[in-house]
Amino acid sequence: MTAAAGRTVAPYGSWASPFPIDWLTVGRVSLAETRWDGESVTWLEGRPEENGRATLVRWTRDDGARDISPRGMNVRDRVHEYGGRPYVTRNDLVIVSDFATGRLHRVALDRTSEPITPGGPFRYADLTLDPAGDRLFAVREDHSTAPAEAENTLVAIALDGSGEVRVLARGRNFYAAPRPSPDGSRLAFLAWDHPNLPWDGTELFLADLAPDGSLGEPERIAGSASDWIAQPRWSPAGVLHFLAEPTGWMNLYRHVDGTVVPVAPMTAEVGYPDWLFGFSHYDFTDDGRILAVGRSDGRDRLYLIGPEPGDVEIVDKPWTDLDSVSIRGQRAVFIAAAPDAFWSVVLLDLATGAEEVLRRSTRPRSTVSAFPSSCSPRAVTRSWMWTTADRTDTDATTASGSRASGASSMSTTVWPPRSSSSSGGTPTPTG
Repeated sequence: MTAAAGRTVAPYGSWASPFPIDWLTVGRVSLAETRWDGESVTWLEGRPEENGRATLVRWTRDDGARDISPRGMNVRDRVHEYGGRPYVTRNDLVIVSDFATGRLHRVALDRTSEPITPGGPFRYADLTLDPAGDRLFAVREDHSTAPAEAENTLVAIALDGSGEVRVLARGRNFYAAPRPSPDGSRLAFLAWDHPNLPWDGTELFLADLAPDGSLGEPERIAGSASDWIAQPRWSPAGVLHFLAEPTGWMNLYRHVDGTVVPVAPMTAEVGYPDWLFGFSHYDFTDDGRILAVGRSDGRDRLYLIGPEPGDVEIVDKPWTDLDSVSIRGQRAVFIAAAPDAFWSVVLLDLATGAEEVLRRSTRPRSTVSAFPSSCSPRAVTRSWMWTTADRTDTDATTASGSRASGASSMSTTVWPPRSSSSSGGTPTPTG
C-alpha cells in the first residue's frame, strides 16, 4: 500500500472504513406489507434486535406507531416456504399467523390472543377477509401427508369461534390470491402446477360464492401453463383487475363482460416475480384512477392511470424502489427507498403531492451510541456516499473484446466506490 495525494492506495475491498459493524443492524428494521385500515395504517417490522421476529404495527394520526401483535410472537408464515400476507385487520379485528405453530390467532386490544384454527401440521397464508366479515379466506398448506409433498388448498375460516376450516378448492399443486368481490358474490384466485414457478405460468379463475359459503364451478378467465398472471384485485366498482404479460411487459388488465382488456400499455414492469404471497403494486383511488408501480431503466416509478385510454401520468418523486401500495381516498401509503434514502413507510397525498414519512428503517444516528464523529450524516455524505449512479450504455462483447454475434446494446448502472481516505489500486499478486 502507498500513499498518494493524501489517500491510501489499496485494493478494492480492503479499504479501512469508519463505519462500525453495528451500524448494519443496530436501530434498523425491515418494513413490509403496508395497508390502510380505516384511518389507520398497518405494516410489518422485522427486528434484528428481537431475533429477527416480525411485529405488526399500527399507525394513527393521534397515537403514532405502536405494536399491536402479541408480545414475543413472530408474525410470519411458511406456506410455499417463503410465506407472505400473514395478517389481516379490519378496525378492532386483528388476525395474525404465529410462525412458531402455524396457527392463526385473533388478537385483542391488550395484545393477548386466542387461536382460531386447530392445531396440527397446517400453515396459512394470503389472508383475506370476506366483505361480510364473518370468515377469512386463505391458502392452507397441509403437511400431514409427510414425507409426501404437502397439500395446498383454498379454505374459508369461520370467525365465529367454532374453528371451522372449510376447503373451497383443491386438486392443484399451488394456489394463491383468494380475492372476494366487493359484494361478496364471487371469488377470484390463482392456481398452477409443477414444474412451474408462478412466473412460468399461472391461471386466474373466477367462481361464484354461494349463500351457504360453498364455491361454484371455477371458470378460467386468463393465464395458462405458459402465461404469468399475478395480483388479481377488484376495483371499488366490482371490476376484476390483474397483471399479465402477453406483450412481454407485465402490465395491468381488467376483465369486463367476459373479455380481457388492457388498462394502460406501457414499457415498464408492473409487479415483481411472486416469491411471496400478497404483493401489492397497484391500488384504486376513490375517483376511478389507479396508482401503480412500474419498473424500467433500473428503477421504479409511480404511475397515476386515469379512466380514459392514454391517461397516464408519472408522479414525479425521487424514490427509485417502491413496494406495497395501498390507497384510501386520495392518500397512498407504500414503502420507498432511493440511493440516498433508506427504506421508509411513506404517506403521499395524491391531491396535493404532500408526503410524510411514517417510519424509517433506521433510527437517526443520534439514537445509536458510540459512533465516531466521522459517521455524522454530513461526514458520511461528503466523504463516503453518493447521490447518483453512473449510467453507461455498452455493447455486448465476447471474451476477446469483439462484439458478440447478434448482440445489442445493454445498459449498465455503476456505483463507484468512494472514500476520503483511500483510493483503488491493483491487488498485489500472491502465491
